[in-house]
Amino acid sequence: MTRRSVFFATNRAFDAKTGDFGESPAHWEAELWAGIAEAEAAPDPSRFGTYLGHKVLGDDSNTSVHRAVAAWLRSAAEADAVPLLLVHGFDFLFNEAVAWSADLAEWYAQGARDRGGLPRLAPLFFSFPSVGKISAGTYVLDQKRAALSGEALARLIRAIDRNVGTLKPARRPMLLAHSMGVLVTRRAVQALAGPVGTTPPKALFDQAFLMAGDDWSDVFDPADGGGWERGAKGAL
Repeated sequence: MTRRSVFFATNRAFDAKTGDFGESPAHWEAELWAGIAEAEAAPDPSRFGTYLGHKVLGDDSNTSVHRAVAAWLRSAAEADAVPLLLVHGFDFLFNEAVAWSADLAEWYAQGARDRGGLPRLAPLFFSFPSVGKISAGTYVLDQKRAALSGEALARLIRAIDRNVGTLKPARRPMLLAHSMGVLVTRRAVQALAGPVGTTPPKALFDQAFLMAGDDWSDVFDPADGGGWERGAKGAL
């Protein structure tokens, strides 16, 4: 197994005494903490890696986000790696998201070895407060929390936008959202569009992959939030 470091940002509740992130959401939906974590990445895709620990980079939310994003982009540049923003889906605890991100970087590295080890990935994952259990009730709860996490992810994207041009040459990150993470991403894009007078980031991501989207709206639904989402609001 390979020890790997990954960066993180989350709107899970932060326990200042233990430094841990549980399954509950933060006190307000846009609260965001960020830092760096480590895991033993599993070389076999049929296995999961092992979470080792994490560190919040800063004594307050805003400082931690700025420091983590700046460190993430800097480390990617130094390693000639692609900065990759990950948004996980349903049924993930924070510790599992750390291991998943490290595993993904390791598996991709193995696949790239026949190409001289390039390109490399430098992950930063966003973890919404998923309960981390599988049942009909926890699915609905995860869906509600994912829908309410858009502003937190939007804060992270704004921080990336402010920092991505500070390195020379600037390298735009990539985005990978999976399953219910696609719902989080859509709500983040809506938050970025925001009220009249705001300017959302333009051409921030080099590529964006929205995989197996677990959402109640799609590109064929009306732009006013109609379609399936209108019928699903009662479930939230």
